[in-house]
Amino acid sequence: MGNLNMENISKFSCYTLEFETNGNLVLVDKDTTVWTSNTPNSGAKTAVMSENGNVILYGADQRIAWESFSRPSDTLLPGQPLTVSLELKSSKSPSRGGYYALKMLQ
Repeated sequence: MGNLNMENISKFSCYTLEFETNGNLVLVDKDTTVWTSNTPNSGAKTAVMSENGNVILYGADQRIAWESFSRPSDTLLPGQPLTVSLELKSSKSPSRGGYYALKMLQ
């Protein structure tokens, strides 16, 4: 497992993944925030990327404060569940003009 407790910079220095002291995980492109876990003040103290690609934020008590597998976007990774009320949504494409979604209803 990789520990994300420090700033990780991409190969070409385009993106930076920052684990802030308030428990928020933030992806930055130069000076622009492009994604955030929205977990400030969640009690998260440690960030880990597991071997299956799940990013997990743990509190001081080692309980999960947040994990990426419970918030799918447009891709499922092996071992990632798609449970009731979760949704996969495609990115908006200029050629297709809209979003496509797969949502588990029951």
